[in-house]
Amino acid sequence: MKKLTAILGLALLGAASVATAALPFSDSFGSTGPNAGWSDADTFTGGVLTTVTTHTDHRSVTINPPPGNTDGFFGRLQATTPGAGTRWFLAGEATDTAYTIQTKVYGPVVNAPSGELDAFWYMGIVFYRNVGGYGRLHLQFNTNTAVLANGPRLRVQTSTGGLTTDLLLDSTTSPALVPTEGWYTVKLAFETATPRNFTLTLTPPTGSPIIATGSIKVAHDPTGTFGIFTYHDAAGDRSTYFDDFSAISTAAADVTDWMAYE
Repeated sequence: MKKLTAILGLALLGAASVATAALPFSDSFGSTGPNAGWSDADTFTGGVLTTVTTHTDHRSVTINPPPGNTDGFFGRLQATTPGAGTRWFLAGEATDTAYTIQTKVYGPVVNAPSGELDAFWYMGIVFYRNVGGYGRLHLQFNTNTAVLANGPRLRVQTSTGGLTTDLLLDSTTSPALVPTEGWYTVKLAFETATPRNFTLTLTPPTGSPIIATGSIKVAHDPTGTFGIFTYHDAAGDRSTYFDDFSAISTAAADVTDWMAYE
């Protein structure tokens, strides 16, 4: 885990309900807790974002820091909901555009039938959140084919009232998604010249990175805040885990040794 804040710099959150941390933004989820730039946002409040050294989830699986972590801490996003619901934490500003987001996220592999809390249990990142809608990239690692006919999947989606899928990876696509329990590195880079276009780089716990491209299909303004989120499909409590989150303008990422931030 690298202390990206010291490298990139950080503008602190100015109001509790609105994300206002300027680019570049980063959080290594260290011993002092999450950075102050996160906002438990909008009507989707109710999550708790903390840092931990280890945690045992509801499956009795013990989650430890990802490989390469140097200070022993990572982020835990806990979501308790009275029904199906999303919990997200945002940073950035309404005018941010054409940025590159990267984070480590823990991918839990489950086999959950329809109606169970884990059947539609997502975790991932949020992008271009504004008054018109938002985008999200989520991992869903449910191996139950009665729920997901093609198995676990990654989707990049944009919502302007309903969700449109901009990119899909599953067992039938090329490249294909092969689920493995563990820490993934997700990088989503929006083009500087055409900020609706993006390149995804997904590095699984084992094996080679997966690279795919896509574009926002609906008429959504490509500006807005960014962050992390979790979703589950029924009432209950779930935790998801993140580490080494960073967001930088793609133009800056293009001329910077991005490996310095990984």
